[in-house]
Amino acid sequence: MRIVSRVLFTLVFIGLAVSGLVYFYLNTERVDLTKSNRLIDRVNDIVLESAKWDTEILRINNGSSMHEDDFVYDISRIESALQELSADPKIHDLSVELEQTIREKSNFVALFSSEISVLQTALTTLPILYQRLLASDEIQQSEFDEKFLQLFTLVANYSMTSSSYTLQDIKQHILIVENDLLNTDLSFEQQDLLYQFLAQVGTIMVVRPDIDNILVDIQILPITQQTNQISQIIRDDVAVQMSEQDKNKAYLTYYAAALLLVLSILAIRLLSNYFRLESMVEKRTEDLQVALENLKNSEMMLVQTEKMSALVQLVAGVVHEVNTPLAYTKNAL
Repeated sequence: MRIVSRVLFTLVFIGLAVSGLVYFYLNTERVDLTKSNRLIDRVNDIVLESAKWDTEILRINNGSSMHEDDFVYDISRIESALQELSADPKIHDLSVELEQTIREKSNFVALFSSEISVLQTALTTLPILYQRLLASDEIQQSEFDEKFLQLFTLVANYSMTSSSYTLQDIKQHILIVENDLLNTDLSFEQQDLLYQFLAQVGTIMVVRPDIDNILVDIQILPITQQTNQISQIIRDDVAVQMSEQDKNKAYLTYYAAALLLVLSILAIRLLSNYFRLESMVEKRTEDLQVALENLKNSEMMLVQTEKMSALVQLVAGVVHEVNTPLAYTKNAL
């Protein structure tokens, strides 16, 4: 029973030792950075696509392109990236917030595209109308020639700079021109041409501030902060995993060292028991040898005793046989 208990204890110890080694080894496997790198790439895709929108908006707003149809903002790539990001529970909430911000920006971009179309139409129409004003002898001979030249110059500057001072000057010039038009002798056709010019200027005065406000709204959107926060969370998660990996490696080292120490102690005890058993066997063998010698001596003594006993009996028999005739003869005499 004692031997069975020791065997069971040994088997349980070996099982626990192996289980511990497997557990720490599995926890010290190399951290898989594939998923983290893919999520970082998706965040970078969103940042890159958002930056493309900003670049196109600035390009169109600065007048380097007068065709708003060239501006194509594709949100499908961003939506795909956001869908993948929101699948991760650690960054799900931030991904939802980023998605809302992106949709706000998409709405602003759509509104910008609509407003810039109106502005560019007005800016395209205004020079044509001014050329018609220059072609009119009636207007050239009137007081409106110089006033509309100044107004045209102010509008051109305002469309590029969006200066509030320039806007005030335009408003003052328009008031002066409108007052003069009330008392002008120009034909209705020429007055209509001047009013068309003023209408386009009014359109520019209304649309240009709206566009500036849209640009401000786009600029203050926290897309950069949100993407940086998501990236930081992903990097922090990787850092935690790497730290856990290093910790488990240390645990594995300590566990292996402790296990080696225990095995060494067991080996020493086993070796000690082996030598003790060997000594006991030798002593037992010597005892058995002595016992065997004693047994052999006892056997020899027993044999000698039996021999002496048989000899005594034989001598007694001989004496008896000798004494019997002598006694008969003596009695007869």
